[in-house]
Amino acid sequence: MDTLTLAGADEEGETRARLQGFVDEQRTRFRSSPPLQPASLQKFIQNLLEQVSPASIASLSSEYEHGDYLQKMINQTVERINALWKLNADLLAALGRFSEDRSVRVMTIHKSKGLEFHSVILLGVGNEAFWADVDGERSVFFVGISRAKHRLFLTWAKERPTPTGNPRRWSVTRTPQKEFLKYAETP
Repeated sequence: MDTLTLAGADEEGETRARLQGFVDEQRTRFRSSPPLQPASLQKFIQNLLEQVSPASIASLSSEYEHGDYLQKMINQTVERINALWKLNADLLAALGRFSEDRSVRVMTIHKSKGLEFHSVILLGVGNEAFWADVDGERSVFFVGISRAKHRLFLTWAKERPTPTGNPRRWSVTRTPQKEFLKYAETP
C-alpha cells in the first residue's frame, strides 16, 4: 500500500482503502479457516492483484505494461515463496525470508553465528579491530568469513577517528590485520 501511494498511483486513497479492506478480510478468513496451502497461494495473489488497478501496477514499473512480464514476476514470486515455505513449513516465516531476499542485513559477527549469506562484507579488518587475545580474535574472524557462501569482501581503513569517550582506545592511524587478510586471499 505504501509503495502504491509513494508511486503516485493512489492519489485519492481509494486503492489503499480497497487493499486495507481486502487484507482485513483475508486476516479474518485465515484465522477462522485451515492454514493456507501452497496450491492456493497463486489464487490468493491473483485475488490481491485484482484489488489493485492495472494502471496502479504499471505505475510501479513500465516493464509491467509489456507482454507477460508481470505474470512472469508473479510466477517467480509464487515459486520463491513456495520454495521457502517448503524449507520451513511456516508461511509467515517464508514470507519473512522472502522479504529479506534482496535486503542487506547489518549485524555483529556474534549475531551471524549459524547463518549463511550469499555475500558477506566484513568492515575494518585492521589491527585493534578485535579486543581479545589473538586466538580469540582469530576464532571470531573465522566465524565472520565462514558466513559467506559465494563472495567475501574485507575492508580496512588507513585512519579511524578515536571515540570521544576514550581517546586512548586506539590509534588514529590504522594498519591492516595482515594475518587475517591473508587467510581470505584467493590462491
